[in-house]
Amino acid sequence: MSSHRIENRLCVIDAPATLALNAPSKFKGYVLPLLERAEVEGIVINCRELQSLDSYGIGVIVSLLKSAKEAGKKFALTDLNEQQRKLFQVTKLDSVIDIFDSEKAALSALGG
Repeated sequence: MSSHRIENRLCVIDAPATLALNAPSKFKGYVLPLLERAEVEGIVINCRELQSLDSYGIGVIVSLLKSAKEAGKKFALTDLNEQQRKLFQVTKLDSVIDIFDSEKAALSALGG
C-alpha cells in the first residue's frame, strides 16, 4: 500500500511498485480523498519504487491529473526511471504533467 506525508501544503505520495492492469491497484482510491483535503494544495507522486507501469497505470495517472486540475490543485511526478520517462515523452504526457528528477526539486518548484 502507498504512504503519504504533507510537506509545504503538498501531499507527497509514494507510488506502489505496480500500476498495471495485471495487478489492479487501489492507488486512485487512495489518492482522491487526499486531493479533497482543503489544506492540500497539490499532489506529488514519488515514483522511485514504481517498477511496472502500463497503459492502465498511465490512465490512472491521467485521471488523477484531471481530478487535480478540476480541484485547482497542483500535480507532479518525481523519480521516474529512464523507461518510464520515455513513455511519458512518447505519449507527449510530459507536456501536460510536471515531471521532476527528484522529490526535493518538485517541492521546491511547487511548494510554498
